[in-house]
Amino acid sequence: MRKSSLLLIALIILFSCAKESQKKNYPKEVEDRIFSSKSGLVEDEVLTMVKLKTPALFSTAVVVDGKIKIDQDQLEALKAEQMEFLDEVKNLSDKIEVLYRYQYTMNGFTLKTPKSLEKQIMELSKVDVTQRTTEIAPPVRKFSRHEFESLLNKNLQGPRNTSVNFIGVGDVQLQYGYDGKGLSVGILDTGIDFTHKMFEGPGTVAAFESVDPTADAPTSLFPSAKIKGGIDLVGDNFTPRSKIPAKRLPKPDKNPIDISGHGSHVAGTVAGLGDGVSSYSGVVPSADLHAIKVFGGGSTGDYIVLAGFEYAADPNNDNDPADALDVLNLSLGGAYGIPGNLYEAAIKNLSKVGISVVASAGNSGDVSYITGAPATSSEALSVGASIDNMDHNWKFDAISFSSAALPEKLVTGYGTASFTISLNDIETLEGEIVYAGVAAEDFNQELKDKIAGKVALIDRGQVSFVDKVKRALDANAIAVVIGNNQPGGFIQMGGSSDSKIEIPAVMISKDQTDILKKNLSAGASITVDLKAPEKEEKPELIDTLTGFSSRGPRSLDSAIKPEIVGPGQQIVSAAAGSGDKVTRMNGTSMSGPHLAGVMTLMKQAYPELSVSQRKAILIGSAKPISDSEGNLYPVSRQGAGRVQVLKAVEAKLFATPATMSLGEVNVKKSITLRRTLTLTNTSSDALTLKSKVVKSNKLDISMPSEVVVAGNSSTDVKLTIKIEGDQLEQVDEVDAIISFYNETKQVVIPALAVAKRLSALTATRLTVYGSAGADRGAAVDLELKNNSMHEGLALIFNKMIEDERRLPNAELIDLRNNFCDLQSAGYRIVHENGKDILEVGVKTYGPQEVWSGCEVSVLIDSDGDSKPDQEIKGTTNSGIPGLTDTVPSLSPRDFQSFLIDYELAASIASRVDQEQRNGNEDIELNIVSAIQGAETFEKYDHSTVSILRADLSLIEKASNGSIQFKVKLDSRDSEVNESDDFAGSKDDWTMLNPIKSEGAYLDFPKSVTLAGGESKTLELTRGLGNPDLLIYYPYNMTTRSILVDDLTQQTVHPSYND
Repeated sequence: MRKSSLLLIALIILFSCAKESQKKNYPKEVEDRIFSSKSGLVEDEVLTMVKLKTPALFSTAVVVDGKIKIDQDQLEALKAEQMEFLDEVKNLSDKIEVLYRYQYTMNGFTLKTPKSLEKQIMELSKVDVTQRTTEIAPPVRKFSRHEFESLLNKNLQGPRNTSVNFIGVGDVQLQYGYDGKGLSVGILDTGIDFTHKMFEGPGTVAAFESVDPTADAPTSLFPSAKIKGGIDLVGDNFTPRSKIPAKRLPKPDKNPIDISGHGSHVAGTVAGLGDGVSSYSGVVPSADLHAIKVFGGGSTGDYIVLAGFEYAADPNNDNDPADALDVLNLSLGGAYGIPGNLYEAAIKNLSKVGISVVASAGNSGDVSYITGAPATSSEALSVGASIDNMDHNWKFDAISFSSAALPEKLVTGYGTASFTISLNDIETLEGEIVYAGVAAEDFNQELKDKIAGKVALIDRGQVSFVDKVKRALDANAIAVVIGNNQPGGFIQMGGSSDSKIEIPAVMISKDQTDILKKNLSAGASITVDLKAPEKEEKPELIDTLTGFSSRGPRSLDSAIKPEIVGPGQQIVSAAAGSGDKVTRMNGTSMSGPHLAGVMTLMKQAYPELSVSQRKAILIGSAKPISDSEGNLYPVSRQGAGRVQVLKAVEAKLFATPATMSLGEVNVKKSITLRRTLTLTNTSSDALTLKSKVVKSNKLDISMPSEVVVAGNSSTDVKLTIKIEGDQLEQVDEVDAIISFYNETKQVVIPALAVAKRLSALTATRLTVYGSAGADRGAAVDLELKNNSMHEGLALIFNKMIEDERRLPNAELIDLRNNFCDLQSAGYRIVHENGKDILEVGVKTYGPQEVWSGCEVSVLIDSDGDSKPDQEIKGTTNSGIPGLTDTVPSLSPRDFQSFLIDYELAASIASRVDQEQRNGNEDIELNIVSAIQGAETFEKYDHSTVSILRADLSLIEKASNGSIQFKVKLDSRDSEVNESDDFAGSKDDWTMLNPIKSEGAYLDFPKSVTLAGGESKTLELTRGLGNPDLLIYYPYNMTTRSILVDDLTQQTVHPSYND
């Protein structure tokens, strides 16, 4: 027996050695995945992601017994290709540096390279696609630092009343025992405070302060029993927007300690361990965590997130992904996300091998298409934010008013002021109310005497909140209550003050203000308790959406994003650097980790299913939710609804596709669509399901009333969906939620289309009553006809320029390449409000949903030196650096046409840039002083047409009255051929004499509206120049095809009748 054992041991050792000897030793250049730069990033250098031609390893990998197996032959081919590519790069220039290498989710590199070499890199033999890196905004703390600290260790209201239990996690743990044991979750964020008690650290501030974030983590603290691994991919000083070259490049290390707090809070929601008193455990408290730090001192980049994916694929970097993580949480992203090519492919590859990616939809609110990337990636689970039933979400601090004149104590919530001391810092505060009017001027002595030692009630309006409160302080008031003068509730008051005003101020609603003023005017004495023990209760807020949760659908194709929502308001979790304390935070950054934990539970419950199937079960078992008035939210805000974990674990039923994204639909009279859903039953019992429409908004859906799905099988269900044109707005988000159900099972499927009501305008004839070449001043008739039943619009311009369609990159999907591709421009001069306005109409080949990703401008050269002197730019207020800071009342997302002194703006930018390079990073760019005028920017959403406007008298002209101009589009999409697109050559200027009489045609109407079936004849006058007339029809058919032209533009050639 002993000899047999020794023989067995010898065979094992021999086999192990033989297996080890088969492993190929690769050179450092294709073995390491993170490289240190020799220098910082200077202005003439860029970061470029390069995708090579051999497929990524995960694209062909298989999963065997829960472990990922890669093709070894493909690994060797990939490594060989990478070596050959690096040799080509070295031959090209020794100034090119490798920052990151990728092999699992993408085959390629991120390079630091001189701008001048970008095109040459693109043309290297091994290169498939190149792409400039893009920035991802830093996580946003939804509380001020003061509020953050005031919320530390607020006691819970009970062990069951938590955000985690609200979605059913506690029931799943009790009934099934699923708690994430044996599974691992990667947190791509600001790191994790591994010293915190929620992660089984020492739980002391001293332990946190003992960690040097720039050095390797102490082995006694990291890795740990809870946080099994991690990496800092950026370093704490990494700030992509910094002008200091060293800060613009990441400095990776092995210490992912969190010094900002966001990542620790996120990690605690996923898998933290609570104490049941001030904290509660995360969704999967037995799961392992990996801290993948992708944020340093500011924002990060997509190339760094891709490096985080590579870590998640193979944490120990041994070319064997058997240790790959199970779920990744991405509480990050930017607004108006588009489905990125490299992101799409990388997340698709992760999903293919069983790694779930959960991404937050964003915190930009109820604004169409604003939901962010990478949550817009098809395989990522995109998560919005809802409100759970924890007491602090529906029971609010209140103030109370008491008086013999009032039938009962008046208890109300209130808005706070950012510029005064907080009521949180005060134990008790009561006083008599004195009405002080609007406080637009300093109080007289009589009113000051009345206010002294009392609480001033002041109406909102006329002057700033700060001025009102300062006047009350000057009168020795002990507090201020601002009465709203607008219907509705109260608001949070902002304002600027050199220091905190030393009395608190709150706001109450107009209705309550009117009650108080009425009783005060009748001589009543009213006392206010600003620290009332009562709470204002609003149970109707439970299970509603937060105001900040970003709305979809996805840009470019109107796909359903977000797909599901989870708790994201005032979520309690770990406070980094505090030892053992917790705090509350708001955001889809908080709802995302709830769902990351849930996807971990789904892997426990359904280990045999794919990521897309688990995701489908989760979406299908969601609860469609309604606002506080009982109206179901649009699909573009909630997807299928709020996550229900117990129902998901017990469902064993899902639909494919899980969401029906019908995309953009052109509708004339009506249109009928056909779709097929596949219902899959993973249980052994046959299911007989009824169907119903839970919600329908202008989608008429027909489907079988009953469906039978056999055990462990699937059944196709055919649907017909009809949209009637006469029910639509011009552009209409139409949606529905349907359900298949029985007594114990239900699957819900959201459907969404963005329907455009089509006109069919065309010019049938342009007649000039004169002879060609001798027609100045001749009468002109333009005949228009609308061949649709719907109203249409014609916008008429003198033709300026046309541009050819650009060709797509290799593998670049067509809809992206013509997204910001300039087709034509025209001009006209209109007289409005006593001044002449130059209007420049601009058309793109592809339609713009909301003109968020395509910035239109006209560069003007007035002195003939071929350099811009002025610029007319169509952009949002936030697109002008410093404008919303200078004028806070402006909405950041509102569009305007700005006339800008180009040379002054460039000079300001250069000076600020130099100061930042010299180390003054606190200085912010502000070009408000370069704004010479502003007019409306007329944009037509879901069309190809926009109109820039400028006061003609403010435009500088040459001595003969002419100008030279270029029309330019700037795209925020880094994956198109060029980020900017000029009409014609970048170097060519077009001459224009912006005098009304010099135009090709005169007497334009501002716009022409034609009812369905209507014809009109317009009377124009012939001027000078090119006789072709340019007409835009923004409500005609658009298309994203590069093979078919749309119908929103017509160039009309005249016929002469002499």
